[in-house]
Amino acid sequence: MKKIMPDTYFCLVLGLMFAGHYLLPIYEFLLFPYNLTGIPLVVFGFVWIMWAHQLVQNEKTTIKPNEKPSTLILRGPFRISRHPMYLGAILLLIGVALLLGSVSTFIPILFLYLLLRIIFIPMEECNCAEIFGEAYATYKSRTPAII
Repeated sequence: MKKIMPDTYFCLVLGLMFAGHYLLPIYEFLLFPYNLTGIPLVVFGFVWIMWAHQLVQNEKTTIKPNEKPSTLILRGPFRISRHPMYLGAILLLIGVALLLGSVSTFIPILFLYLLLRIIFIPMEECNCAEIFGEAYATYKSRTPAII
């Protein structure tokens, strides 16, 4: 059976955000033009994800949390967060929620956050600790997860 990856959950959450906003907009708290404050977060989150993804591709290692990485990347956004693609995804989704402006759009983001923290991040960190040992322990001690 093929495992569902984080990017699939990201797309599902994005769809749930739009559905929640248009079908059940609990409380619209951010109206135009104040909702435009979400644009910088969408752009930053997207750029952050792409930067981290490009580094992973350049190192020819995996982004799949259930696979064993071949390289420990310590530069770029990985200097700030051990999970920069997840951080970028959450920021992008928060930006979309601000653009939509209703409380219901934030609920699916919490679902994704919990899923990342409970399932995917522990799996990745276990793989990295197993493969990179002390180098990963040192990295982990000085670089926060930030998600």
